Amino acid sequence: MKLRKIAWLLLIPSLAWATTPISKTIDSIKATGGNALTVPSGPSGGSLLAGTWTQEVLSPQCNGSTTSYTLANTPTAGSVVALFADSQILRQGSGLDYTISGATITLTTACANGQILYAYYTH
Repeated sequence: MKLRKIAWLLLIPSLAWATTPISKTIDSIKATGGNALTVPSGPSGGSLLAGTWTQEVLSPQCNGSTTSYTLANTPTAGSVVALFADSQILRQGSGLDYTISGATITLTTACANGQILYAYYTH
């Protein structure tokens, strides 16, 4: 089930950003064990999706007051970081849902008690 979540996530950005057709990109994704999978770069050598993607459940669990979370690793500079509260994607940027600096994610508003935050990123 975790692999399906990550593959679904990679399909959406592929529509807008990938230089390789979706079918070829998805065919060459390789599960690397644990909570990671590897996406190859596009034919011209670049893709925002290329690299080894990590899925991480952030802690502490949402409690209605915590707004700062630290990732286990610092995301690759310039890469896509996707953050979900349960199944809803959050928007990154000043004045939006969260900001990120190094490995620290700061939510604009604390997530609801019991929600789970999932981060997907390359490092």
